[in-house]
Amino acid sequence: MVERVALTLRVDRARAKVGEAVTFSGEGPPDEPVELYIVVGARHHRVATTSTRPTGRFSVVWTVPASIAGQRLGCRRWSFYAYCPTWDARSNAVTLEVAFPTRLTVSAPSRVRQGEEFTVSGALQYHDGAAWRPIAGARVELLVDGRRVATLTTNSNGRWAARLRIREPGAHTIEARYAGT
Repeated sequence: MVERVALTLRVDRARAKVGEAVTFSGEGPPDEPVELYIVVGARHHRVATTSTRPTGRFSVVWTVPASIAGQRLGCRRWSFYAYCPTWDARSNAVTLEVAFPTRLTVSAPSRVRQGEEFTVSGALQYHDGAAWRPIAGARVELLVDGRRVATLTTNSNGRWAARLRIREPGAHTIEARYAGT
């Protein structure tokens, strides 16, 4: 008689950035080894190994690397599965969207005269695991005191700029937002 074994897999989030820790968990046969794989093209790469507890549950924390076998992971959705070699059992697939860390800078004068026009500028970049690189063609929202005053598009160098005029006297907060991952 051939016994069939169930192996399940879950991931604690839909998206993660390179360098962040992600928890994969699931259930399988008690006290057995479990391997976690990522599918990169036609290849399957083992990224972690653990064992189920006597209850059959397992979990493993995996820190998202910038690349695996020369393939950069950022800006893509990847498929993962668990495998129990003792029983030759493979779990359901789960997906994880991986993003590169980003940074958005803002530069504005510290003082201007009431009603005077001035320039606010900045840059949007992502880190590919080796260096900070520009993000071209991205939408950046510019806010003054929490109110959107402009939506800008970054140029080929990831830079953006806007001319503003604030008519109300006093201190004001200027911020930029990028909604991308």
